[in-house]
Amino acid sequence: MPVDSAFALDRFSHYLTLLDDIDAEQPPRDPTLIAADIMRAQPTLRRLLKDCGQYVRNSGKTTGGRREHREAILRAEGVLLDREAVALAFAAPGPQVQAEGLHPWVWERAAELWPGQHYRQAVAAAAGNVSLQVQVKLDRWDLADDALMTAALSEKPPTPSQPRLRVPATPGRPFEEALQQGALLYARGVWALLRNPATHNVAEVWDQQRAFEALASLSVLARLLDAATVERA
Repeated sequence: MPVDSAFALDRFSHYLTLLDDIDAEQPPRDPTLIAADIMRAQPTLRRLLKDCGQYVRNSGKTTGGRREHREAILRAEGVLLDREAVALAFAAPGPQVQAEGLHPWVWERAAELWPGQHYRQAVAAAAGNVSLQVQVKLDRWDLADDALMTAALSEKPPTPSQPRLRVPATPGRPFEEALQQGALLYARGVWALLRNPATHNVAEVWDQQRAFEALASLSVLARLLDAATVERA
């Protein structure tokens, strides 16, 4: 695990101060005490330098040895200061996903809250709109949210009061025939894991990454529901 940059930079600064003190024409305190502090600091110094790919051979008791230590620290500081930028520059390129590409049922509502950084509320609003669109599609207003998804995607035959949503599938292809059950389980999971916490945990603050992942999950569900056909008795 890489060393914490702030900790390493602080230790490097402390060590450089000790070197400055012992090399000063008039050391600010007893040179013997400064030398002792340098020796005590070196085990940590060497470990931090190693993490940055730098090594020192000398003990630092001579002017030349201390110069080597200074140079190694400067190089290590450069590694730490550039570590994030270098990692980003050499990282494998990831997908550039645009929020506008999410299903309209999801993003049109979330977009109203996203600029204000109301990320949890954006997820809750998007989920509410998915539920509303299913109500409209089925013309069913007695149920909402998880109960609506459970009834709409049920594998049971429809009744006059309970129309169903059927995921398109090719008969005779087992993996497609299982899509209906998968859709039901997925919808219930999205509601339990994403919609309910976003709606009910009002004191919780969501960061952008968590919220966007939740919106992406809702978008998958929304596309499935939008493409499903209505089956009535």
